[in-house]
Amino acid sequence: MTWGTVSAILFSLLGLILIMEAYWLAGASLFPEWVSCCRRRFKQPLRTLAAGLLLGVPWTVGGVALLNAAHPAVKMLGMVVLTGPLFLAFVGSAAVAQRLGEGLLGAVAPERQGLVVFRGGLVLALLFLLPFIGWLVVLPLTLVTGFGASVLGFFQWRRDGREARALEAVGSQAVAEPYSGVES
Repeated sequence: MTWGTVSAILFSLLGLILIMEAYWLAGASLFPEWVSCCRRRFKQPLRTLAAGLLLGVPWTVGGVALLNAAHPAVKMLGMVVLTGPLFLAFVGSAAVAQRLGEGLLGAVAPERQGLVVFRGGLVLALLFLLPFIGWLVVLPLTLVTGFGASVLGFFQWRRDGREARALEAVGSQAVAEPYSGVES
């Protein structure tokens, strides 16, 4: 093995780790409530894994089938179809990175959640580098359960948002109509 081959492999792996870290940090900072809902989904890991398999496998197989088509526009559609579950898997696995980081650091202030996700993501990415077990077990399980948690957490996030908007509307209505003290 030459130095060029070793450095190509090393820098490719470092680049892959940085890309995963960036996706986890972006997911946790752009969608903190969604990632929080994903974390709650990991309390039932088998259900989350089953949802990830039942929803993610057909979506991925369909995307791969589109990639194997002859027409370039259909191949492009296949790439778009495959990036959807990957994005959702990264948002869901940001919850795993956040949980790992909290296990390492303990309770931290909300303004330091990025550090928590970064440290947990670094541990998770290093687990992915473990030969065979990391490549064939930890990485696929993390992405599949992350996809399941993301899909299930998305519906919880939407439901929580509707409830919050309804409570806010009731609160603003109560402020708009002050109590007059006279009973009707």
